[in-house]
Amino acid sequence: MNAAAGMLVVVGFCITTQSIWNSWTPVYVILGFVLSKYLGLNITAIALIALVVALLGFKRSKEIFDSKSKLATAGTTNEGDDFYG
Repeated sequence: MNAAAGMLVVVGFCITTQSIWNSWTPVYVILGFVLSKYLGLNITAIALIALVVALLGFKRSKEIFDSKSKLATAGTTNEGDDFYG
């Protein structure tokens, strides 16, 4: 019974990892490992650092999205087409 419970945890972890895996995930996993093992930080400190990194990344991607949308709509006007006047 204990083996089945352990396997259930592993299967759940694998499914979660597959759903969020992208090119930056290994970097964050290694960074978390380094913070934990070599610097001796506890899980709460690592979670707070991860939260700050996630918020900064979200803010940066939002700024990039906003600047791209401004560039896309910069040449449009609401006057209509010149041909149909």
